[in-house]
Amino acid sequence: MEDFISERLQGLILAFTTSPGIEAWLWSGGILILLVVVVLPIGFRTGFVRVELMTGGRGRFALLALLLAIRPSLLEELIFRALFIPHPAQGYPLRITLLWAGVGLFVFILFHPINGLFIHRSARSLFTDPLFLTFAGLLGIACTAAYLISGSIWPPMIIHWLAVTPWILLLGGGSALFTKGSR
Repeated sequence: MEDFISERLQGLILAFTTSPGIEAWLWSGGILILLVVVVLPIGFRTGFVRVELMTGGRGRFALLALLLAIRPSLLEELIFRALFIPHPAQGYPLRITLLWAGVGLFVFILFHPINGLFIHRSARSLFTDPLFLTFAGLLGIACTAAYLISGSIWPPMIIHWLAVTPWILLLGGGSALFTKGSR
């Protein structure tokens, strides 16, 4: 068990200290574009995504954008990617890496309804919504791919942030998250 914990801690350190090259950033940008191309049309067609500015001034927007960079973006990527998935430099066989990536993705998706049921109860209907969970799964796949390509926490964290922040601030996610019984 001590070896496992040591390996995971080493993986976390590597995830934070690995500097992605230009190719990794380009791949990550392509992954983000693909995610947007898939999610937005479905989101607009179903009403899950709609042009709706969250109320508040610029200061509130800026503070919320900063907070969203930390949680969920950095925190969830740290847990569900960097903690679960062996870092490429650790030399694990591809099948083991993909197994852990799948476990991390499953737990990432499962975390949302658990969060809605026990922690963020006002967002229960959102966090248990099948469409939300599908979109969370697609985001998880995108972030997993970016992590596996880059070996760094930063590209998946930025993808996560660039998906969540505009949705919450500009595209109806704020009311879905902060209005009891919404959606």
